[in-house]
Amino acid sequence: MSNIVPFRLRYHPDRFQAVRWLSINKPTFHVENNGIGEDMFHGWRFIKSPEGIIYFADCIHAGITQDEIQP
Repeated sequence: MSNIVPFRLRYHPDRFQAVRWLSINKPTFHVENNGIGEDMFHGWRFIKSPEGIIYFADCIHAGITQDEIQP
């Protein structure tokens, strides 16, 4: 398991901060069977869409796909 770097924010993080958090922590895009993963970063979690695409999202900002954090 990777060593997760915590961030402490007084406000809700934006999409750029979530992308940065993902790139530092490099988690795999994985969701549980119900299609929604656990809260990982200030309300951001992995969500599987009905089309089968997995997003890292908070349902406020546009979701992040795995392609966006690949080098």
